[in-house]
Amino acid sequence: MEERALSICEKDYIDGPVSKKHKRRIWTGYFLFALAGLLPTALGLALEGVGWRLKVAGLGFVIPGGGFLAIGGGLGILFFLLSAMLFVGCVVLWNTTGNQLALFVVWIVADILACTVFLREPAWGAAGSCAVIAISLIYTIRSLIQKKTKLKKQLAKQKERQEFFKEEIPAEEAAALPEVPDGQFELTPRQLAQQRGLFDLAFGPYGEFKGFTKPDGSQMPLTALRYQLSQMMNTLQQIQCQYTPSFHGYAAEAQRRFIAMYLHPRVWNYWQLENIWGNLKFGADPIGKENVMLTGFFLLNVTMYMRNTGDLRYAEQGSLTFKDKRHCFPHDVHSLADSIVGNWDSFDYVVYPCEPNWNYSLCNWKAIQSMVNYDALFGTEKWAKNRRRVVDAYVREMTLPDGSSYLFKTTRTGFGVHFGAAEAFQIAMYNTVDPAMARKSFAFHRRDTFKRSEDGELSLIPFPFDHGSYSKNYVDTVALALFPASEMGDAEAARAALRLLEEKATCREENGAVRYDCSTEVNSLLLQASINTRNGWRRAVVDGPAKCTLTGPLLEEAPYPAVLVAKAFSHGEDLELVLYPGEADGAQTLRLGRLVPGRRYAIKETGFAFTADGDGEAVIEVALFGRTAITIVPED
Repeated sequence: MEERALSICEKDYIDGPVSKKHKRRIWTGYFLFALAGLLPTALGLALEGVGWRLKVAGLGFVIPGGGFLAIGGGLGILFFLLSAMLFVGCVVLWNTTGNQLALFVVWIVADILACTVFLREPAWGAAGSCAVIAISLIYTIRSLIQKKTKLKKQLAKQKERQEFFKEEIPAEEAAALPEVPDGQFELTPRQLAQQRGLFDLAFGPYGEFKGFTKPDGSQMPLTALRYQLSQMMNTLQQIQCQYTPSFHGYAAEAQRRFIAMYLHPRVWNYWQLENIWGNLKFGADPIGKENVMLTGFFLLNVTMYMRNTGDLRYAEQGSLTFKDKRHCFPHDVHSLADSIVGNWDSFDYVVYPCEPNWNYSLCNWKAIQSMVNYDALFGTEKWAKNRRRVVDAYVREMTLPDGSSYLFKTTRTGFGVHFGAAEAFQIAMYNTVDPAMARKSFAFHRRDTFKRSEDGELSLIPFPFDHGSYSKNYVDTVALALFPASEMGDAEAARAALRLLEEKATCREENGAVRYDCSTEVNSLLLQASINTRNGWRRAVVDGPAKCTLTGPLLEEAPYPAVLVAKAFSHGEDLELVLYPGEADGAQTLRLGRLVPGRRYAIKETGFAFTADGDGEAVIEVALFGRTAITIVPED
């Protein structure tokens, strides 16, 4: 039996071996750089003739804008502060886009200006030079102290959480709702109206991205089109997998349209610019080295579509071609999967970057899920053979001793940023690979995200921020709490999240589609959270649709939006449907498929009988009045 992979809340160190190696390298490089910068000043103490210009240039090596500070005076301080602020801004830009060139440009330009255009005699004698050295020393000493105190705090928190788990996890498991059996899922009218919003976006004119959040904006922040597309496909795919596995029609067409949108240049051509300023490379192919934020998300979407529908068109060579006026990159699901495995093999962290040089935990878990689904679809062992080393590497390098994870970590320096709210995304993803890890993460996420009043009522702590638009609303808070709560079967937490939605969120209805006043991505995430159930996402990724639905009768076509499908499930020979009129009550035409050729079938509720043609298909007319249940069964 294979030894289990590492899990969270078990390690006794902050930095994994790879992070430690890169931190040591970057600190060594900085010290050598700073010593070289201090050399003219040091020589000036012992020798005459060392020019002030050379000293200023050297001190500008020690800290950004150090030359201005060494010169001193009001203007010197002003330009030093401007240099420092620009440098901090470039750090933010580096975090969000991978642009590391800007850091060096600001540092170098500030130094050049200080020792040329701005050069003048020191206003405060040696005090300015001493201030540069002091700032460097204080930062270094502070970093060393923080490292020791951080580990001490983390280990104390780990111990506290381990004790907390002993009572909390059994209690959560005992109170958790059971899994919903296959064939028992049904969308509510409200959920159907929310789903219509996604379908309407899918059926919009290609390339216009009408209704998307900031479609003409930069494709580098979280508002990027790829994240909106991916989330909408995730939502539609979980619905199809569990609620309507025996319906293809416009549900499958909507996914194909989203896949085609993903191939639009506006979605993926950001990569060439990021590759230039992050890696100093000019390659524009978004599938290859790095860029897990596209490859991992997209492969999961495509393989889930293929697994739900049995449509293997995207396995054909060149079926996923990224093309613009200057480039043509033919790909398919196999080349996407090979790219992920190739990156695992080539990076010392194993998990690998989104933006150049930046490892994001969430993006790497998307890649992990895509490989779980790929193996299930094609019967391969690409994930099975890599599972242990990928999960171990993630725990070693991307988590803290208390069990929380880094939001992102720079691969070249080993430094990372932790943001607890981001882990809400990952709980359901953990559940697809390691349910015990998911349960641990949810236990402390629940404690930190919810609070209990004096009368015992659980409530969700509100946080008005929408990551999909950088705007102020509470829907994101609800969605990020509701999705893992539903996945873990926590009905109390789910109710608390929905109460906050009722109290704080607003929505509007247009042409039958309901949309909350938040970003497109969060609208879709909220719908997915509301339809999720105990182990729902795990079942969608790991198990796929119920096997009986893959061969039984199928609702192949229904007009949209005239017919809304709340349920479509086959136990092998029958077909259970729950339909709603999307426009007005009345007769609608449906096309059925995967029937037995020449066999007689009947609608159980009305007694209407029909015969499947030689291709196993039939066209029938049904009357829809509100919620309409239709059960089609063989007559013999």
